[in-house]
Amino acid sequence: MNRRFNSVLPVAMLTAMSAGAALATTVGNMPARPLDAFLSGLDAQCTASAQFDAFLRALREHEGEVYRLTPAAAKAVLDAPIRSAIGDIRIVEETGEYQLIEVDVTGTWREVPVESIQFWLGKSNGIAGTAVIFSPPSEPALKVFQTRIETSATQMADDPDNDIEASTGLKVEDGRAQMWCDWST
Repeated sequence: MNRRFNSVLPVAMLTAMSAGAALATTVGNMPARPLDAFLSGLDAQCTASAQFDAFLRALREHEGEVYRLTPAAAKAVLDAPIRSAIGDIRIVEETGEYQLIEVDVTGTWREVPVESIQFWLGKSNGIAGTAVIFSPPSEPALKVFQTRIETSATQMADDPDNDIEASTGLKVEDGRAQMWCDWST
């Protein structure tokens, strides 16, 4: 997606961005928590912070072919401010090959409201990825992350050490901007 923004924004877009800025301080009735330290690096070649990596590793456990979601263990590895931003953790899709896990959040990343984080995790097959789902409208997320993600994608594609061919992107689906990282092998 090579969408560029004009320096003169239409009134409707400015209104939508103002609404997004208002969401940055509260989401629903809850104060939004800054998730910058937690999500740091995902927009720079899909590099996970130590807390993000620990959370991801603690999300589930498995014995043989049985994979169980472990929300309490995942929350336990987080610092208190990040933990307070984490809501429900649930499996939203499961196949014989992977689980799609969704984590509700009340937070912001680079001052853009985040609605949820999704993880798609394979069952002993190398499928692995994440998506940060921003709260609508999508324009604030696109404005903040478009260039960062394009640069990141180019750097990853040109990196001779990117043996697993990890990739990243930014898209809008159902009115929500989504930044994704795919580490599948």
